[in-house]
Order: sequence, then structure tokens, then C-alpha cells
Amino acid sequence: MLGDLARWFRNEQRKDASFAARHLPPDALKAGPRTQLFLISRSSVGRVFIDKKVKELLLNPRLRSESSLCDALGELLFLQGNFDEAMCYLQIAVDLESRNNIGGTMCMFSGKRERIKRQLEARRICNCISMEHSMCGSLELVPIADAKQLSLSEFYNQFALPGIPLIITGLVDGGMFKNGRWSIEYLMNCLGDKNFVPRRRNEYSPDWANLEDCPPTTVHCFLQALMSQELISESCTEDEDSDFHSMYPDKTVSCEQGYLFDWGLPSNAPELCEELCIPEYFARDWLQDLAPGTLYREGWPSLFVGPRGTRSGLHVDAFGSNFWMALLHGEKRWRVFHRDDTPLLGPQYGVSLDPVFEAEPDLAAAMPCRRPS
Repeated sequence: MLGDLARWFRNEQRKDASFAARHLPPDALKAGPRTQLFLISRSSVGRVFIDKKVKELLLNPRLRSESSLCDALGELLFLQGNFDEAMCYLQIAVDLESRNNIGGTMCMFSGKRERIKRQLEARRICNCISMEHSMCGSLELVPIADAKQLSLSEFYNQFALPGIPLIITGLVDGGMFKNGRWSIEYLMNCLGDKNFVPRRRNEYSPDWANLEDCPPTTVHCFLQALMSQELISESCTEDEDSDFHSMYPDKTVSCEQGYLFDWGLPSNAPELCEELCIPEYFARDWLQDLAPGTLYREGWPSLFVGPRGTRSGLHVDAFGSNFWMALLHGEKRWRVFHRDDTPLLGPQYGVSLDPVFEAEPDLAAAMPCRRPS
């Protein structure tokens, strides 16, 4: 059914070249296909199309006997924000597939039903909490501990088990890298000919962390452009830096071009894994107990490299797992929220069980919580 929406919109754009510009946010057509489809569904003309399709399906005499029709209607009702009705029709789709013993499609329908269930639960929790209570939170500094003073037992009992974030100093230069911490030049020499798909944040993206894919490139091309940008930024005034970017866009890399994101080293660069000594605090990785070839088993540790200003959107990590990151160069700001506050941040389960958050733009614009210098 969403395919019908996309085809209809493309036809309208062919008939009127200004159609998209009049109904979508600026630069929407530069976004990825899923982001475009999401924006179309939220536009005024898209909602009219969806309303029309909902009415057609409700009048279809085969509706309650065909799971595909119930699924399509549930999906459209979800886009309308009619979550209770969407849940009803997706439950019918699941029941019909269960009777027909079709496991694959039943799992697909069950996944959609679970998305709506979580959306309803988030709304219920928000309705139970007063506005006064939900607005009284404040940003707090993440505690810091020196690795030389932090035992493994203290880490687990005081931070890991209660779910308290922590900054640990002294690890990167304390034996974590057998041959010294990696530099951009070193990574370029080791990984230059390898291909990857950069990822970038798009505030409209309905996908995890508001990220979408960019055109593929090589690590060498990406890092070379990144190094050029950093050298220019360090030696030029702000106006000169801007002029250089305008005159030589092919020599620099911007946030819009994406960044090397969560690039699994075991599967892409196992030779680098040999240089790593994982700190004892994080050495117990249960994913390594899975059978070889299992999804995510070879996903971590992973590599992130990005230009200044790179960021992802607010998100929950894969399967709500614990994570750690080592900062080798530059600066990075984290904002961490308690899992119990998830419903208060406006989670939207539009395309998967990994939500994006309505509060993300407000948090991005909020003043950072800085440490005293």
C-alpha cells in the first residue's frame, strides 16, 4: 500500500514539476527513499490519499477474510494515528495467517502489531504523567573515573548493573592499542582500498537514529577529504575556510556527505582487531558465545570516523544492549537518557521496533551540559 502512495506521488511530480516543492520540506528530494516516503505520508496531499485508500479498504467485502487487506488497512490506519483500529486489523491479519499456517507473513504481521503495541504503551504512560512532572528533569554530568582507581568489581556493581553511564579515563593510552593509538594516516594506509557506505543524519528520517545511507566510497577517498578539511580549518580563518569549501567541494567532506559509521572491524578489517586489547571492563561480550555467522557476532568492535559536526539522532542501541566507546581524536558529546524515560521522549515506531524520537530536534538545540574547565 505504501508503494501505491509512492507511485501516485511520482506521477503527480511528472505532471507538475513543482508538486514536491509545494508539498514537502526544502531539500526533501535529496533525502533517501524511505525518508521521502515518510514525508509524503505526512504531507497534506499524502494524508488525503491515505484517507481515500482507508475508505476504499473499509468498503472492500473481502477485508476480513484476506490477511493482506487487513495488513494494508492496519498500516494506513497507523499512519493516520488511529492506533487502536490499526491494532485491531493487524490482529485479524495475524489470526488469519495463523489459521493458514503461513509462518513468514504471520511473523511480519506480528512485528507490525508489536510496533503499534509499543506506540500505544508510550502514549498510555505519557497520559498518566502530568506535564509538570514530565518537564521537571534536568541535565546531569556523567561521572568520571580513572582506570587506575577503578576495579572491575566496582565498575560492575556501581555502574554496569544499575545502568549508570560512566567516563573512564586512561584506557586509550594505557595499553589498549598494541602499536599505539590509531591516527587518520594510519587508518588510511591500512584500510584505503576498502569500500563502505557512509551514513548521515536526516532530521526527517524515520529510520534508527535518523540515519540514512549515502553513496558508497572508499575509506581512502573519505579520509583524504577529511584530512584536507581538518588542515584547512586549522590554518584558515572562518571566512577563508568557507571560501575553500565553496571553491573545492571535492576536496572536503561535510556532514551531508555522511561518515564512517559503526563499521564492524571483525568482518571488514580483522587485521586491526589483532591490534586491540579490549579493556577488562568490556571483555565479556556475550555475542561471542553465539555460533559463527550469527547476526551481529562479527559486528563489534566497530569504527566511527566523521567530520566536525557529525552526529546521529537520539536512539536506543541495538537490542537495548550495553555499549562502550573509546574516543581517539577530537571531541564527542553524548546525551544519555534513562530507559524509564523513553515514553516521555516521543518514541515513534513508524517503520521498525527501533523508534525515532519526536524530542530529538529539541534536545539537539538544547544548551550542552559542560564540565567546568
